Amino acid sequence: MSDEPIRILHLSDFHMGKDDYGQEVFFPNILNHVAERTEEGKGPELVVITGDIAQSGNSSQYVDFCEQFLKPLKAIIPENSIFIVPGNHDVDRNKAKIVHSYNIIDKYKNFFDPTKEGMELREPLHPRFKAYVDNLDSFAPCDWVTSEKGFHTVRQKCGTINIAILHLNTAWLSADDDEQLKLRLDKDMVSEGLDIFDDADLILVLGHHPLNWLYEGDASKLETLFAKRPVIYLSGHIHKGKGRVIDRGSDSFLTFGCGAGFQAREDDIWVNGFQWYELEPHTGQIHVEPLYWHAEHQEWHLDTRIFPNNRKSPNANFWTYPIPGFIPSVVEPDFSFDLEQDDKLDDKLSPIVNPYNSLKYYDINNVDHFFGRNGPTKWAVEKLVAGFEHSNKQPIVRLEGASRSG
Repeated sequence: MSDEPIRILHLSDFHMGKDDYGQEVFFPNILNHVAERTEEGKGPELVVITGDIAQSGNSSQYVDFCEQFLKPLKAIIPENSIFIVPGNHDVDRNKAKIVHSYNIIDKYKNFFDPTKEGMELREPLHPRFKAYVDNLDSFAPCDWVTSEKGFHTVRQKCGTINIAILHLNTAWLSADDDEQLKLRLDKDMVSEGLDIFDDADLILVLGHHPLNWLYEGDASKLETLFAKRPVIYLSGHIHKGKGRVIDRGSDSFLTFGCGAGFQAREDDIWVNGFQWYELEPHTGQIHVEPLYWHAEHQEWHLDTRIFPNNRKSPNANFWTYPIPGFIPSVVEPDFSFDLEQDDKLDDKLSPIVNPYNSLKYYDINNVDHFFGRNGPTKWAVEKLVAGFEHSNKQPIVRLEGASRSG
């Protein structure tokens, strides 16, 4: 079974049209970086762009972005690997002004229903997203914004891992820049999207706004939904990287925010950046590498200001988080080594004793429970022992039990 890492590039907030020349000059810095990583064999399997492609939802802004960025990016990365959601600046705020209301769901309870009736209620807002859909749909699925369901689902097979991608529109009711806690996104629409992915190993949920920008009641319900599944929520909007584990009772999920692809020219105090993720299927961990553009050195630098030191991996340029609810793939032990091969012993044993891989031999699926006070007492190591029966070598084995397991 392959344990190659799955690489994901997270981009956001390009604001095309904010500074036409500045953006045209800067975009090659991102494109060249992605090309270099790809040539090194470390290119992305998935590219997610979490909104604010344009500055004001104008058609010409999307045309320029496609020509200057999406077309050359598409030539570098695997086919059908770009996934996009709209942001508040992708809304043409000159359209449908008369029907906009932050409180519309209070009057029309079925406004967000993923049904024909729900779509008809949302239809007066569709012109606000017309330029977004018309210009970007040939690069990534975007017409779902005006569809009956109002969300979009995609399945991607990356190595041995089934990854599901749920696209959400958090900008339905956007009309201003200062609208924290006013934006609405109903639980039932999101729940229907999640239910499609019951068999997924990992669910990437894409939305422009961080969850704490939504109406508090909506955000709380969504957090509960996400925590019951192996979800990573990816967002933009705040123009800086961010990551945290959100706990909901005994369940939890991960959320990561991304810096801005372009918020200012390189000599400004505001820096441009993005994030790489590496998912390790055999450990159930995700490594985060936030980068920002260093104007003086004219190169991408690791941004050490974002994540806490206790998440920093020693002697590595990334921060590591376990993915709650993700079941690591089993790496079968290699029993072909001799006692004399002590120089390679650690490498041989590491897949066996890796704590995340060890979860496969227990009746639980959460690493926090594995190391908790009430660790499991049920050993299920027959699979491990069976490997020895067919080996003509003399292996060295270290068996690790959970705390208080006897």
